[in-house]
Order: sequence, then C-alpha cells, then structure tokens
Amino acid sequence: MDTILSKIANSSLLVGLIILNYILERYIYKKKTKYIFTIVGIIFLILYNVVVDPSLVRIIIQFGSFLLIIFPLIVHIIIAIRGTGWIRQKAILICVGIIILIFSTLGLFLFESFGLIDHTLSLILGFPLSLIGYAFTGYGLMTILYET
Repeated sequence: MDTILSKIANSSLLVGLIILNYILERYIYKKKTKYIFTIVGIIFLILYNVVVDPSLVRIIIQFGSFLLIIFPLIVHIIIAIRGTGWIRQKAILICVGIIILIFSTLGLFLFESFGLIDHTLSLILGFPLSLIGYAFTGYGLMTILYET
C-alpha cells in the first residue's frame, strides 16, 4: 500500500474528488457551503501524504474518498428528484455510477476488513467496478454538459 504508484494513484483520486467538490460548491451551490467539502478533501490529501503507518493510510484514503463522494451523490439525488425528463435520467445514471464507486472502494474495503474476502480479490473486483462507476458517472456528466 505504501508504494510510490499507489501514492500517486490515491493522491490523484483525492485531487479529482476535491476538484469535483470545488466545482459543485462553486457553481451549483454558489459558495453556500463555504467550500467545506473542498477544505476537508485538502486535509485528507495532506494527511494521506504525511502519515506513514500503512493501516492508518489505508483508512485515511478509504474514509476520505467516501466523504468526498457523498456530496456529489447528494447533489445528484436532489437533481434526480427535482428534475424532469433527460436531466432526471442523467442524474440517476450519475447516482448509479457514484454508488458503484462507493461500493468498489469502501464496500470492498469493509468486506476485506471483516475477513469476508482477501486483499487480492478486493483488488481484482475493485478496479473493474471502479471503472464501471467512473464510466456511468462520466457519461452522465458529459451528456449533461453537452446538452445544456
């Protein structure tokens, strides 16, 4: 878990989620949240890169990515409830993608922590599930941006 490639990959994950939350806070919620999710994400990014204990690092990345993905999920659930037509369909698609992402990161981490699956199986299942989640979320976001 403490290899340089995993540090780069997990830092990239946190940076991407920080940027996503910043955009949502700035343009959708018009700074009403006072950038609290962005600030929390930056704190998790700093902690992730400073802490050296492998088990604590793993908890930081799992918990940090979970917290940073909850805000976009809530935003798109609200859009799906209040929206109509194609915007509702795209918001639901984005929500499905985010839920798959949450399961592929936090869910498999919890299964592994409770001894239900081993680390290798968690990695084998986690990466393809993450890609599917990113594909759903990315497709929904891109079509919303393209059609508006």
